[in-house]
Amino acid sequence: ADVIVAGAGMQGLCFARDLASLGYKILVCERSSQIGGVWATNNYPGLRMHSPGYSYRCATLVPSWNLNHAVEEEHRPTRDEILDYCKELSNHKNIVVRLSSSCDYKKAKEVSDGIVVPIAGAKHKARFLFVSVNTSIGYQGHKNLPVALPTNFTSLPR
Repeated sequence: ADVIVAGAGMQGLCFARDLASLGYKILVCERSSQIGGVWATNNYPGLRMHSPGYSYRCATLVPSWNLNHAVEEEHRPTRDEILDYCKELSNHKNIVVRLSSSCDYKKAKEVSDGIVVPIAGAKHKARFLFVSVNTSIGYQGHKNLPVALPTNFTSLPR
């Protein structure tokens, strides 16, 4: 893989899909048994986005709610619509998703030509690692950012 993505929530899948569309080979690892992040783990009656969904998307795949609803409608996608979109995001020839596999990104080691990441007991090599786990606002409004990411990142070299 060119890139390992830790976390198959909306952010990780959008990142994976956009890079895959540019020709990169992506390995997405998700510790859960399904993709979708918080949308997969929460399921209560009436669950939907709190705001209109027209900007809740990746750059390279338009969600069905943008095709079926005008922006003026301010459609708020339901949980099921979002989970369907997550499945669409992961369905790309350059994306491999490994469910129920722990990606121990904190033990990743830099090597001369990339990074080695332990995933489900095996070592996987890639050129880049993108960590997209627990990135939402958590308990009492504190951000759940698991690692410090570089601030001087400008672009992904080919």
